[in-house]
Amino acid sequence: MTNQARILIVEDQKASRDILNERVNALGHISILAENGLSALAKVREQPPDLILLDILMPEMDGYEVLCHLKDSVSWRHIPVIMISAIDDMENVVRCIEKGADDYLTKPFNPVLLKARIDSCLMKKRLHDQEEQYRKRLEDYNLDLERRLKKVARVGTQYLRNYASDLPRNWAGIFVIILGVVYILSLLSYFIIGLLLPEDYILKFLHKLHKAAIISYVPLLFIVEGYYIVRGLGENKKHSELIIHVLVSLFLFSILILGNHLAFKWWLSYM
Repeated sequence: MTNQARILIVEDQKASRDILNERVNALGHISILAENGLSALAKVREQPPDLILLDILMPEMDGYEVLCHLKDSVSWRHIPVIMISAIDDMENVVRCIEKGADDYLTKPFNPVLLKARIDSCLMKKRLHDQEEQYRKRLEDYNLDLERRLKKVARVGTQYLRNYASDLPRNWAGIFVIILGVVYILSLLSYFIIGLLLPEDYILKFLHKLHKAAIISYVPLLFIVEGYYIVRGLGENKKHSELIIHVLVSLFLFSILILGNHLAFKWWLSYM
């Protein structure tokens, strides 16, 4: 059955122990028998039960001592305990409840009352186990979330460090982008200046500007390419890769300069 439980019966009298054993089995549960307190604690250490039916008056170690050992243990205190006694005394009942017992039964056992007390305590145990499962899942989820956040933070920090350390090495690439933007702006400047200044002044100014741009951009081109060669050697690249890289870069720079020059000539033809 799905709600089958393991119930430890702690009773020094064989007759009472057998009666409880039969009734627990009749309810569909598994009974574990112990004839005294020391044996009971040994069985709890071996495998904690779902419920304990604990007699009070026993030799060597009575039920009160066993109850104290159970409730003082973090691992065992959640196990429900029903105290059993032949004495129907309110003082004993109060003492058991104060020490942490969940319920109290007197001998001889009423089958209906015994079933009700067992069902009630097992329900309490199941609810406690469910709460522990939810708590454990929540702790695992929080730990997993914390690990993920730490990983994201670590990866993000490492990325920023790598990016910051790469900035000095990537200045040439950034400079090439800026250079391309300058070429584009210079093309636009021809048309804008033509709309704002007199024609004679424009021709003189643009000739000087165009020559200065070409003369200044070419040395910069070789500086950039020299940097890439040094960087490539430091990264153990093949010589063929470096040659291809330099040739492609030179080709692109030549296209930019030629385009700029042709655009300037085209613009002059319409002046």
